Amino acid sequence: MLIDVQQSHFPVNRSPDVLIIGAGAVGLAMAAHLVRNGADVVVLEAGSTSVREDSQRFFEAATWCGYPLEGLHVGRLRVLGGTTNAWPGQLVPFDPIVFEQRPWVSDEAWPINRDALESYYQTVAEMLVAGSGRTEPGK
Repeated sequence: MLIDVQQSHFPVNRSPDVLIIGAGAVGLAMAAHLVRNGADVVVLEAGSTSVREDSQRFFEAATWCGYPLEGLHVGRLRVLGGTTNAWPGQLVPFDPIVFEQRPWVSDEAWPINRDALESYYQTVAEMLVAGSGRTEPGK
């Protein structure tokens, strides 16, 4: 089921087993895997069902510590399916620092660490890279 929260209300009484942020290649593949294994999953995606200029402008306005992040929008899409709509097939795991508390980014750290995702990275790699298990060329 696809719910556009701009067109209707999200059922507030939902208590999924898993909440996935981002409906890109990994988010959708992991959601499918978890649902097939009996989990109740909700996937949140900031984009719509098609690429829209107003949504893409979000990237163009992005800054970090007051500096513009020019080019952030190049190669990234805010849309259902994420950047897979223009995806060349590369999978890049998050670096461990992404999960650490970084006061220059936010007051909060992620509630999980990189190690908690390791088995999921392998599962998604097998699903999306034709079972090769490779997430990087030559590995």
